[in-house]
Amino acid sequence: MKCSATISMLFCILFIMTGQSPAETGEQTMQIVVDRQDRTITISLKNAGGKPAAIILNTYVQSPELVLLNPAGDTVRPFDPRSKMVIDATPYCYLVETMKPRSSKLLGTIDEASVSEKKAFEFMRFRFEGLVPGTYTAIARFESRIESCVEKRGGMKKRIRNVWLGTIESEPFEIHVR
Repeated sequence: MKCSATISMLFCILFIMTGQSPAETGEQTMQIVVDRQDRTITISLKNAGGKPAAIILNTYVQSPELVLLNPAGDTVRPFDPRSKMVIDATPYCYLVETMKPRSSKLLGTIDEASVSEKKAFEFMRFRFEGLVPGTYTAIARFESRIESCVEKRGGMKKRIRNVWLGTIESEPFEIHVR
């Protein structure tokens, strides 16, 4: 692993000191897996550990994000539709998902043919628009920081069992816009 401006400094320091990413230092090992089949990119969250891991993965509460750099190396700022909405970002208990060991959850798919045609794409809640032809560099990131949830009825707060907390990033990958 090489530390660069696109990967958080804390992540790099922890990796250099321990040889492990932050997600590997706990009991559960979470990963973001990027798979490319021809011009289709699939991004998934994987519980690569041997124990169940509970998370809240919701676009309004805590959502994976995509850091996108254009061909010149500048960050492409996505449009977040939540900025135009009044939303309830309460971490309700019904949003908690428990991932079984070695299971995966699809975060998103990017079809380069469609991106090239529309010069735009969506990842989770983010919309990237006005893309010019070229090779973009992307990193998917997920931060799980919520360790308690609220019951919808009654509003009682409770701790999430087997919660996974941490920040993970995918390896950098390329998105080709023609």
